[in-house]
Amino acid sequence: MTTTTTYTAVPSPVGELVLTAEGGSVTRVGFAARTPIDPAWRRDDADPALIAASPDAGDQKVRGAAVNPRAAGETPAPANHPPFR
Repeated sequence: MTTTTTYTAVPSPVGELVLTAEGGSVTRVGFAARTPIDPAWRRDDADPALIAASPDAGDQKVRGAAVNPRAAGETPAPANHPPFR
């Protein structure tokens, strides 16, 4: 089964960010200048996981969006490290 990666680009106080999601989980947050857009990704500014992760979401945040670093092939933080909130 092929999983579609969606992405969006959002402004932030530290510069434009690129956020990606797969299967309802955020898989990447990176600076736009250092995150090349894969041609296989599909832009989706309405993806609920990406809206929830957006720094300017405010009242539009969707509660309960999962963050899944393993979906992007990254190693999660150690168990004794507090989760990012």
